[in-house]
Amino acid sequence: MAARQRVHDIPANSLHEFARHLAIFLGPSHTRLTYDIKRQEILLADETRHRMLEGSKKKTWYLWSFNCSLGVVYCLEDTRASVIAERFLLDYDCKYLVSDAYQGYYRALLVINKMRTDKNSDAEIILPVFCNAHARNKFCASSIKIRDLLNMHSGFIKYSSPAIQTMYPLREKSLKK
Repeated sequence: MAARQRVHDIPANSLHEFARHLAIFLGPSHTRLTYDIKRQEILLADETRHRMLEGSKKKTWYLWSFNCSLGVVYCLEDTRASVIAERFLLDYDCKYLVSDAYQGYYRALLVINKMRTDKNSDAEIILPVFCNAHARNKFCASSIKIRDLLNMHSGFIKYSSPAIQTMYPLREKSLKK
C-alpha cells in the first residue's frame, strides 16, 4: 500500500507497530467517544463486508458502525451475527435504532428490549427505525423489465408520503445535471 503512494522500503511490521501504537494512543479518546455515543437518543447502525488480505483464515469480515451526530464507533468482526449488535446495544441509552432491515438488528433489539423490560418493567425499549435509502436502493435495483412493465417507479412515488414524492424527483433531477 505504501508503495502505491510512492513510499518505498517501509517494512510491513513497522506499519503494524505504528497502527498498534496509534490505537493505544487514541484509546482514551475512543473510550470517551463510545461513552458519549452510548448516551444519545438516536443511534444509527450499519455493517458492510470487509475483505481481509492477511492475518486470518476467514477472508470476509464485517465492519460494523454505530454512530450519531457526535461521531462513529467502528468494530471489525468476523461475523455478521446479531450478537455483535447485541453486545454494542447492551448498555446504550438510545431510544431509536436507525438501520437497514437486516434481521440481525431486529433479533438484537428483541434480546436487548427483553433484557431492559425484565430488569425494569417501566424501562423504555429501543424502537427500530428503518432507513428509507436502503429501501429505495433495493427498489431501483430491481429489474428494468419489471419496472417498465409494471411502472413500479411512478407507483412507488404515487403511493408514498408527500415528502418522498418531492424528494425522489429532486434526486433524479440532480443526477441529470
